[in-house]
Amino acid sequence: MLNARQGRLKSFEPHTFAAGFTLGGEVRLRFPLVLYNTGAKPIVVQNMRLSFPKEVSSEPLHWTTTRIRIKPTSDDGHEFPAVFSVPGRSTLQMFVEFGIVFPGVWPRARDYQVRIEVKLGHRRKWRHLLTFPLRAAHITSPDRYITYSNSAHDLTEEVIAEAKAAMDEFARKVQHPNTVVSKADSRKWLADQERQRPQ
Repeated sequence: MLNARQGRLKSFEPHTFAAGFTLGGEVRLRFPLVLYNTGAKPIVVQNMRLSFPKEVSSEPLHWTTTRIRIKPTSDDGHEFPAVFSVPGRSTLQMFVEFGIVFPGVWPRARDYQVRIEVKLGHRRKWRHLLTFPLRAAHITSPDRYITYSNSAHDLTEEVIAEAKAAMDEFARKVQHPNTVVSKADSRKWLADQERQRPQ
């Protein structure tokens, strides 16, 4: 192993995702990620983050939890972010949740370019892992934290129209304070998502 080659970490465009938004500005996105180490040496992953590089006003979404499945449920497992390693020439599947408050990107029925970066044990700076389109026109219930397809093949005109109507209504509520739920209600939504975490 003295001459073992240091590989790089690769990943692949996800077929599905989970998304949930609150009127108070909280965002949760969950993706099924497969990490592949191309080299013989293990690669240590210290952190992950998600960003929308083409959205000027946006902020990176932080790695908030790791789950055991893509579908959000009360028993989907709750693990706080923790350093992990990917063995040499091996793959690792993870269901990674990213979140932030007031990210500056409200959902619209269109594609968003998503970039996921990782902080590695043998690198000082953030490294690009994966860039892919998030097909947000699948999000027909933005105020519910549920799973959607990320495929372009089943994105019909009917689905796009339903998503556009739902997101227009969501945006209208965001822009008019009299229709916006309180910050306490938004915090309660987040607490409900986390209440089943292991003690």
